[in-house]
Amino acid sequence: MSAAYIITLDEMDLGLLPNTYSPKRNITPLWSLNNELCEFRISYNSVQDQSDKDASTHRQDIKTTMCHICKIDVPVKYITEHRDSVKHKTYLKIADTALQRLRDEINSNVYSEERDPLKYFCPHCTTVSEICDKENHDNSTGHKNAVVYDRYIKTFLDFYTNATDNPNDAWEPQVAQPKPADKLLNAIQKTKQIYVQNNFDIENYLNVLKYKHKMTTNIKAIGKGRLQIDIDGSTLEIDEDNFHGIINRDGGCTECIVCKEIFRNENKYIHIRGSKHAYRVTVPITDVNCIREIYPLWKHCILCNTIIDNYSKHNILDSNHSRNLNTALNCYNSQQNTSSLDNLKPNNEHLNDKKSFVINETSIDGSVISDDTTKNSLCEYCNIQFKKNSKRSHSLTSRHIWNTKSPYHYLYTINTATCRVCDTDAIDVESHVDSEEHKQKYREYLTDNRLVSIEADKFYCMVCFDVVRMRNELLHTYTPNHKKHMSSVTDTDDYYCAVCDKTIKNYKCGIQLHNESKKHKKKIATFTHADESFIDIDDMLVTTDCNTDVKCSLCNILVANNKNSVALHMKSRKHKDKYEQLLRDNIMEVKENIIYCNVCSVPFTYKMCITHLRGKKHIKKLRIRNQSLSIDIENVKETNANVSHGQNNENINNSTGINTNEINVTTNADKTNEIYNSEINLNENINHLNINVKSTINVPGIKMNEAVSNEPGIKMNEAVSNEPGIKMNEAVSNEPGIKMNEAVSNEPGVNKKINKENKAKINENVNKINDSDVNLLDRKMNKFIELFKNSDENGQVLCKICKVRVPLTLHNMMQHLNGARHREKIMEN
Repeated sequence: MSAAYIITLDEMDLGLLPNTYSPKRNITPLWSLNNELCEFRISYNSVQDQSDKDASTHRQDIKTTMCHICKIDVPVKYITEHRDSVKHKTYLKIADTALQRLRDEINSNVYSEERDPLKYFCPHCTTVSEICDKENHDNSTGHKNAVVYDRYIKTFLDFYTNATDNPNDAWEPQVAQPKPADKLLNAIQKTKQIYVQNNFDIENYLNVLKYKHKMTTNIKAIGKGRLQIDIDGSTLEIDEDNFHGIINRDGGCTECIVCKEIFRNENKYIHIRGSKHAYRVTVPITDVNCIREIYPLWKHCILCNTIIDNYSKHNILDSNHSRNLNTALNCYNSQQNTSSLDNLKPNNEHLNDKKSFVINETSIDGSVISDDTTKNSLCEYCNIQFKKNSKRSHSLTSRHIWNTKSPYHYLYTINTATCRVCDTDAIDVESHVDSEEHKQKYREYLTDNRLVSIEADKFYCMVCFDVVRMRNELLHTYTPNHKKHMSSVTDTDDYYCAVCDKTIKNYKCGIQLHNESKKHKKKIATFTHADESFIDIDDMLVTTDCNTDVKCSLCNILVANNKNSVALHMKSRKHKDKYEQLLRDNIMEVKENIIYCNVCSVPFTYKMCITHLRGKKHIKKLRIRNQSLSIDIENVKETNANVSHGQNNENINNSTGINTNEINVTTNADKTNEIYNSEINLNENINHLNINVKSTINVPGIKMNEAVSNEPGIKMNEAVSNEPGIKMNEAVSNEPGIKMNEAVSNEPGVNKKINKENKAKINENVNKINDSDVNLLDRKMNKFIELFKNSDENGQVLCKICKVRVPLTLHNMMQHLNGARHREKIMEN
């Protein structure tokens, strides 16, 4: 009778079982194959956990609701307890904060303004700094902390938005599905292997990339599997596989992360020679961090040989990248032997190195002179080919020595000692580069091309917004991109340095570069001990607290404290006009470089002009003279008319073209002659007499007894107004029909008693003037008027002697008659 027993594994001694087992669930004997009395069977029955079953059954009996704040199901009976929990309150606080910020953002009316191209805005720190300080800001601790903080926010956002609806649900493991890469590997394993002879020449490959695919990065092979990259003035040594983005995988496969392809190890160089791979590895490398941007969100770091999506995060936060960069720099520096600038000698070490050059043999290091498949050799320093038997002779030539020894080699053309900055040939390179002339032209070259030194070995281009390493600044200025930006630059007004008496390009870094230059600092030091004797040229110049400037008290501006600046200012049109106006106001004239004051009758030099004008004596005499010359010209006009006709007519008060507001009749005939004497300077207080000249010069030859109006031929008894034909007894004003008995002014209705008083006063003054004085006055006025004739242009008259136009004002006409040019013309005639 057969029986089956179920025995738990805990009660069995599994050591009694045989080592063999049957995967097909066949019965395994307990003791031996011959023992048929007892058999042992191991079986497994999946039993559901009773606790989970009870819990799931219990949850189905409880009514739940969705808490949209926490995004989970909560039993309705315990909704109050859930809302008092820390989790719910935390999510609620987050929602309230977000709503408040959203409300403030909607209510804000801030619009974007035009950005400053010279400023840099960091989105992580939300700060603005100078664009030339961008790299320093990116390397600062605050910026790095801000980047880490943004990363934490992004991580929290992923958790907050991607959280499961019910975190209490049991997690069920899923069977791992084969990845596409695994399928590709399996397919590769089944393909037929292609064996290629490993004759890959990296130097020829780099030449193909350079000339065929236009690779701009300077790369050369320095050994087996090692490459040297020159970028931004730094030289790095990297692995060849890192340059190509090659990663060795398990199973004899290789992955190209640049092209996103997987292939067998034997097909590595076939893939590298492909046009697709060549196109991607020739993408320009941005800077010394050796990161090439294949696509906007897909960048390849050569140093780390990995794909990145964020340049700043990888460059700043990744410690492995910084370690790899230092390793690449140190690998090259450990092998590089730089000659001293104090003892500059030809670099012929490769001639004595057994590894690089052996006399009478063909072992030449590829970094200096390399062999190709032909009978010629290539010198990479001189970039020429020659026969193999001429290797040593070429290495001893001056051309090869110059191209290998000079640390300033990048300033010169390839095979000649021509300075690119000064555009001159130099025999002694060291002395030329150390000369002040070369340094000055070098600074000017940088300034003209908007290159500013931001560190000891870095420049910043103000037009390209790019950081340029040392030894690459001239190459940067030759690029088409820089030339295009320079052609579109429009400068504002240049900045003027009063110390150096020089104009500088008006941008902050250029001004700072000039102020920190040795020439500027030297001039500042010189000004502290400057000879200030030139200030005595004119007492209008006043010293200031700053020894570098003086102040012109006449123009009220600062002038550089040097002879050239002072001389330029004194000769400027603005200063001369103000100086001439000052002389006219104070009744002065210049005679043979000496200033003569007509008020005080005192001559003095230029440097005493302001001192004399500020003197109490001159001010007092000028005030008395102005008061004495305040003559009523309307009374003078009426007096002339009465004397010439022998009549004592009524007062013609408002004759055309005569201003009656300033000049009164003097009681002295000598003063009257003095006023009209052409040989005496007539000041501006009687400049209204120009109207008398204007009325008589339109038709020369008009007698003084004729009408003074613009209509010639009008008799004195006719109206002097612009309306001819008005009788003398009519009003002289513009309103015809007013009787002479009425007021002569523009305002009719003036009391007749005033007219009688004026008439009596005029008669009294006229009696004091004899006929000879009046006749002398008429003769001189006629002589003065006959010197000018009417011009085609309004407001100007033509001098008959000099044939030049003069403004129709008494002051300008008198100035012209008393001028040296007019007097010379008179002497010539």
